[in-house]
Amino acid sequence: MQPFDSIPHQPPFYHQLLHQIVSQIHRGLALPTLVEKTVTEVRSILAADRLVLYQLQGPLQQQPPEQLHEPAEVMAALPAKAADPGQITYEVRATDAIPSVLQMTETACGANLPQLEQRYRSGQARAVDDVAQTYRRQACLRKLLQRAEVKSLLIAPMWVQGQLWGLLIAHQCQQRQWQSGEIAFLQQVAAHLAIAVTQAQLQQQLQQQTTALETAVTERTQALRDALMAAEAASLAKGEFLSTMSHELRSPLTCIIGMSATLLRWPIGELSPRQRSYLTTINRSGEQLLDSINDVLEVARIESGRTVLEMSEFSLTALARNSLRRFQEQAEQQQVSLSLDLRIEPSQDPFTADPRRLQQILSYLLSNAIKFTPAAGRAQLSVWREPQCAVFQLKDTGIGIPESQQTLLFEQFKQLESSLQRQYPGAGLGLALTKQLVELHGGSIQVSSRVGQGSEFTVRIPEFRPPADSDIYREKLSAPSAGRILLVENEDSTARLVSGLLSAAGYQVIWMLEGSRLFEQVTLLQPQVLIADLDLVKDRQTLADCDRYLTTSDLKILVLTQLAPEAISAAIPEQFDDAIHKPLDPQLLLQKVQALTPFA
Repeated sequence: MQPFDSIPHQPPFYHQLLHQIVSQIHRGLALPTLVEKTVTEVRSILAADRLVLYQLQGPLQQQPPEQLHEPAEVMAALPAKAADPGQITYEVRATDAIPSVLQMTETACGANLPQLEQRYRSGQARAVDDVAQTYRRQACLRKLLQRAEVKSLLIAPMWVQGQLWGLLIAHQCQQRQWQSGEIAFLQQVAAHLAIAVTQAQLQQQLQQQTTALETAVTERTQALRDALMAAEAASLAKGEFLSTMSHELRSPLTCIIGMSATLLRWPIGELSPRQRSYLTTINRSGEQLLDSINDVLEVARIESGRTVLEMSEFSLTALARNSLRRFQEQAEQQQVSLSLDLRIEPSQDPFTADPRRLQQILSYLLSNAIKFTPAAGRAQLSVWREPQCAVFQLKDTGIGIPESQQTLLFEQFKQLESSLQRQYPGAGLGLALTKQLVELHGGSIQVSSRVGQGSEFTVRIPEFRPPADSDIYREKLSAPSAGRILLVENEDSTARLVSGLLSAAGYQVIWMLEGSRLFEQVTLLQPQVLIADLDLVKDRQTLADCDRYLTTSDLKILVLTQLAPEAISAAIPEQFDDAIHKPLDPQLLLQKVQALTPFA
């Protein structure tokens, strides 16, 4: 673009207008407003009778060369019809006496867009001082221009993103000799308007892309939410189904195992070897199936948040030895050497965690090690202490696990290969449960394995350290966790009703099935409200423990009872804050809980 100061024979107001256009472009002035103001001011500065902006809207239909008219740009003086390449979008006239070209409907004499683009490829403006003389051989065009009262033309092209976007044309109703400064000025104005059009198009494209991206993100987010809700619903349905089926299957299995064991010990008459073999198979198969059902039920409990750790102090040495003792016979049958490596000093032996859950973790690891280790193989359990945690490491010389499949180890109902499932039966829950129980303690589990060389599982369990006798602990007990509710209820339907209702109201509900270790769980979880079945907490020791806790906390107790409403006040102990009778009224339950705590 030619610099302002290099345009020849230009008065200062030419430069002022060009600077004004550039400033308005930089400020992001709306394109219609910018074009309208510019066309008006340029007509005034040039003292033209009419100034129009002819905007091309598409390529012309190609015509044979012999039908082309040489001065194709003259079409800019006329309005466009549907078959024409464009239309006049802006027009400014000196007076109303000058006819408007916006309303003219004469059929175009013909034009060729490629020829027009070629003519203005350099971006130079073109001046026509005498229309009658220049177009003396084109009668059609002369008539059109005469009707528009055009005697002289000054045409400047507007190129936008490599295409001829339009023409800026000055009309004069009297013959006029255009000066070089006027030609250069209109050319500069057209070039700056082209920049404004380019900027507007880019902004429009950006806005369209932004809108499309926002729409895509919104749709994708909604799709992910729908998928998450569907997954959560499926997970909930799966958990409820597993829990229900596990309970339904345990009862008949208990009878099968119990009666087959009774017949093996106290048969009615003599049993033949075949009968005893059949009964033994029934008994062992029933026990295996019961173990699998218990695993499924344990998974459902953990996923539903109904599993609560029961922390107590125990001996790591005793735990490890007892675990090995339970699997010694199985290892001998598999011809697997099972050993224990204890690296614990006597002062390090006491440990605080949930011993029953740690026993389960070691059982799953030992069972897997023995199952997947061939005859004459070895499995060793090592136990040692690290700062703030205990480490259990189990090494075996089993079949090993390919690195590509190690990520599947802890998924539920997964066995690595179908051939393994046929050779080593199982539900595929052991390691999944192990990981869940380890994480329930806040610990970690790692695996290292090579095919044909064996596997190594390392479990780290942090020690639970409740400073029960310290001032800090007493201060902590005096401020229960807001919104946390501990529910003690062994009736499944009632517990589900209470948990679902209060969870929907924004509370955090932790469900316990029995109240034998109620005080330990209360001090561990620090609930704001304790909801308990009266039959589970009415023994004197539990009441004494709760009374001792109430002296250092703001715990509220709401009891559930079968007593009639009129008999409740006389029957419940003074330590309890409120009571509600069964069957539960959901609205009344929510009101009582909200009355005991401001949390919602």
